Amino acid sequence: SLGSTLASGPLAVRAMRAVLEEVMTERTYAHMNRLADRYGRAIEEVVAAHRLPWHVGRLGGRVMYAFTPQPPRNAGQPYPRSASLREALWLYLANRGVALDGMSGAALFSPLSEESDVDRHNELFAKVIAELVE
Repeated sequence: SLGSTLASGPLAVRAMRAVLEEVMTERTYAHMNRLADRYGRAIEEVVAAHRLPWHVGRLGGRVMYAFTPQPPRNAGQPYPRSASLREALWLYLANRGVALDGMSGAALFSPLSEESDVDRHNELFAKVIAELVE
């Protein structure tokens, strides 16, 4: 979505149309979905290997993990009352060049996302979880 005072201006509308017609193609969505699949599967493997009661959810090019065994039913359920685990995990990743969405912790894949981005996260995620469960 795009919302602002100038969002409906001619330049903004032309830019939106160009993105929808030229950038967000079937090929682009296939690329983003492939990366999101790899990312989500790697998280699920780490969670299963350590028997963590976490849930991995995906909607298109958006993947997030919640610290609950079942899919969350509202925005407050994905994280424990104490945010220390979430903060430690996100800070660990951010300090190593992986930035997740600040509100939900989701990874948001774009046409510019690359295989190496997924590899970097997956390597770091496996490492930090191994360190945290020791």
